[in-house]
Amino acid sequence: MTDVRLNRGLSAPPALEDVPRETSGAVQTCLIDLGFPCHLACCGCDRTPEESAGYSRARRKMRAAFRARRADVLRLVFFGGDPFALPVSFEDLLGEAAAESQARGIVLEGIALSNGTNWRLDQVHRFASLGVRDYHVALDGPASAHNRSRPAKHGSSFERILNSLRWHRDAAHVELRIDATLSKADRTELLTLLQQEELCRGRNPVTLTFGPRRSCRQYAAWLATAAGPRPRPAPPALTLRLELQHVDASPERLG
Repeated sequence: MTDVRLNRGLSAPPALEDVPRETSGAVQTCLIDLGFPCHLACCGCDRTPEESAGYSRARRKMRAAFRARRADVLRLVFFGGDPFALPVSFEDLLGEAAAESQARGIVLEGIALSNGTNWRLDQVHRFASLGVRDYHVALDGPASAHNRSRPAKHGSSFERILNSLRWHRDAAHVELRIDATLSKADRTELLTLLQQEELCRGRNPVTLTFGPRRSCRQYAAWLATAAGPRPRPAPPALTLRLELQHVDASPERLG
């Protein structure tokens, strides 16, 4: 199954590698496993338990990416737990990356995979000032479906994600990863809600990606190859693109 994404053509997920990789153009991409805690207990999660050495390994790998510079743009893809679970540690890591990129004359692009349940606007602003403005959040359907597959340790993970998107994303660009195998009823319910919330239009619309359900590790591996120049579209209505051809993504037409 291929993914459907707003304004982007897509490819199949590659295997996860431990070395920085180059993508098309003058961009070097490196996957950084933070080893942070997570607020969810997702079905099929393939991550190992958090280790005290995880943060140290993340720093070493990030430093190695700077030393192995092969492009003018270094894109760091952060995954493994949630950045907002340990915001001070994440900010320290970003501060080191920002200082290193400035010293070496490198453009730093940060992309973070997040469960979306624990955002704070001040933290979003600080992370943005250090180079992370793009977040990818999984949404496996409307509340009932999402809460079953990605239950929160406290409260409704679906409602907490909506609160983050409503009140805390501000200038951050968010891409929602939506399970492409949803039933017609669940898909219609979810898209109708997103339209009612006006999350996909206006000054800073979220992007919707329909694709196979993946763990964060699998998605990060796919993202390292799929991520290219990131436009900031502000479409008047919710639309999707599949292999560069427009598809009407209203609930009525997607059914």
